[in-house]
Amino acid sequence: MNWLRSTLTRKFLLLLFGFLMLQLLQLGIGVYDVLHIGQNNRLAATLQLALAGASLLLAVLGVRLLRASMIRPLRDVTDVARAIADGAYDRRVERHASDELGELARTLNRMAAAFGDKTDRLRALNEVALVVTSSLSLDDILGQIMLYGLPLGGAQGISIAFYDGAGRRFHNRVTRGLPEGMAADLLFPPAGMAEDVMRRDEYLICNDRPGTVYPLSPVARAEGIRSIICLPLASDRQRLGVIYFFRCDRDDFEFEEIELIQTFSRLATHAIQNAHLHATTVDLAETDVLTGLPNRRKLEQRLREELQRAQRMRHSLALLLLDVDHFKDFNDRHGHAVGDVVLKTLALVFKREVREIDLVARSGGEEFTFVLPGTDGAEALHAAERIRMAVAEEGVVLGNAERLSVTVSVGVACYPQSADSVEAVMTCADRALYAAKHAGRDRSVLYSETRPAVVGLTKKRPDRGA
Repeated sequence: MNWLRSTLTRKFLLLLFGFLMLQLLQLGIGVYDVLHIGQNNRLAATLQLALAGASLLLAVLGVRLLRASMIRPLRDVTDVARAIADGAYDRRVERHASDELGELARTLNRMAAAFGDKTDRLRALNEVALVVTSSLSLDDILGQIMLYGLPLGGAQGISIAFYDGAGRRFHNRVTRGLPEGMAADLLFPPAGMAEDVMRRDEYLICNDRPGTVYPLSPVARAEGIRSIICLPLASDRQRLGVIYFFRCDRDDFEFEEIELIQTFSRLATHAIQNAHLHATTVDLAETDVLTGLPNRRKLEQRLREELQRAQRMRHSLALLLLDVDHFKDFNDRHGHAVGDVVLKTLALVFKREVREIDLVARSGGEEFTFVLPGTDGAEALHAAERIRMAVAEEGVVLGNAERLSVTVSVGVACYPQSADSVEAVMTCADRALYAAKHAGRDRSVLYSETRPAVVGLTKKRPDRGA
């Protein structure tokens, strides 16, 4: 009998009851008039007229009540429903009554709010997709994921951990919005939640609800974290890692929030994969396939950057051009396969002998170029000698245990002592290399406009200083 509790229903029942009572009175008067024909007809007519007026008044009141209680609210509901259908999710029905129409209005308002919230999230997700996929830089993409992931997931903290399949471990953690204590507490023990998420390829929630497989850590509780959701960053091609969302306001994530976070995680996965693919493509385009060293394209780019930095900071910059002596003889006598072994062996020696800030590249054939930031002429010549003697000591061992002796010649030039532009410094280094070859090879020459300083055949190997 819930329908009897409605205010609207009670009003109509009262009007109907009054109308029926009037009709019964009018019927009674009519019967009385029939039974007493000719007696007091004027009184009966007066009563009937009064009852008819009362009935008309009740009918008018019923129409007004119907208009005020049903027609106008229904029109308002219809107008708002049409506006919502057209996308105006901010429209609401202003009705606070407790009857059926009031409940219909409140339900419509809740539905409009839910549609509006979902539309806002989808719009935000679309904006995130445009931003996240607009860059091919991994650092930029991770920054955008951190920035937009927080409000989109309704979380207070977010973290990404990448998975190393070869080492079977998580590394390179990135966080945002987390207290320092919580960020430091992010551990990835074997068979923990992160590995479980990777293995299942589905999300898991961590909280302190009864029966939770992964309850919160003491540090998380101390930092006010009430729930954590962990999702895989994985596709059909590759497992990248996991992404966490942390929240402090409640101990669970709603279904629609989880759906949105899952979509966001898939977007993040594809964006990170594209960045990795781009980095690999760029690396291949800038890497010599045989030696694994940067190629001439990377060399020229890095050399211009370093020269600009040296000019800005007023520092020195050294350039070494190194050429393998009699390399053609290796190919003619032992074949090109042995020549390739020589180049790969030298590349390993060069990587070992340079600093982290230095660049060594294969600039063509048997020629290699070294870029040494913050190095003057004397230091560069010292470094060239150290590299030259390291090559002589290393040699090349072939598959049949035969050892080949290898020597190199090095030309050295510096900014600003030798020249003040990339092209000019390279020209000076090339001239110094030519001088080293002309002087008998297996030596290093520092370029000088007046008289090249020639160093060679040094018995003691210089210490590694530059």
